[in-house]
Amino acid sequence: MDVYRKNICSNNFCLCLYISNFFFFKRKFILFNYLYITFIYYKYFKNNYKSI
Repeated sequence: MDVYRKNICSNNFCLCLYISNFFFFKRKFILFNYLYITFIYYKYFKNNYKSI
């Protein structure tokens, strides 16, 4: 259950970050930020998956 809760937390954080980037940065930065966040999330998810 803890891992599940962690995942949701991380999800919301990424979403929040992405939305704030969308509103506060210029368009050309959006793609880079999105890729960066996706990469971090994938890494985190992979680590969690291994630990389960």
